[in-house]
Amino acid sequence: MILNYICKNKEIEYFTSKLKKHTMRKGLLFSFVFWASLLLQAVAQNEPTQSSAIPSEFIDIVSDSGLNDFFLHTSGRTWKDLDAFYQSNFEKHSDNPYFFNFKFATISCLVKVYMILEDSSEEATQKIGYYTEEMAGLKNCSPELLYPCLVRLQGYWEPSKISQVAAVGYKNATSLFNVMKKDNPSYEARKIGMENLKSLFAVKK
Repeated sequence: MILNYICKNKEIEYFTSKLKKHTMRKGLLFSFVFWASLLLQAVAQNEPTQSSAIPSEFIDIVSDSGLNDFFLHTSGRTWKDLDAFYQSNFEKHSDNPYFFNFKFATISCLVKVYMILEDSSEEATQKIGYYTEEMAGLKNCSPELLYPCLVRLQGYWEPSKISQVAAVGYKNATSLFNVMKKDNPSYEARKIGMENLKSLFAVKK
């Protein structure tokens, strides 16, 4: 369904084809779906009147940095390895206009692939706090990722901070959600995520 939706948008046919060849050649459907989800966000972020195609740097910053390898080869790795990779590459790519995608992909991988939220250690909790604030500050903030991170931090962060970060993330996610079409396969999950984030505003300070 994601593939069909993306292919309807002619502006990103080239990039869809490029990603499909790269990932399907290795039989990596999961990786392709991940890249596809990022492309869907890029389409939503573009102004409706913008006619130029999405720059290849949108894809390149994640693939060329080596971050994609953490999605493809997980054996023997933990969230600590991905965190170390991110910290060592942060400055190197910080000037790239698509650096926000490097952050987004890292946090997505930490949560969905390396299950950092399931680690109850103090070290993991501190890192979750760091990446939660990073996600909330992104212009392509994902409420589906941010909300479970904030829930995990309840009891560690003060309620006022939970509420504050949730509000920041909600604000940053709103502009993207407002232009997301209802036939977007991510729409329903995004809507629920937005509602969940909003519910955290009521946390007593």
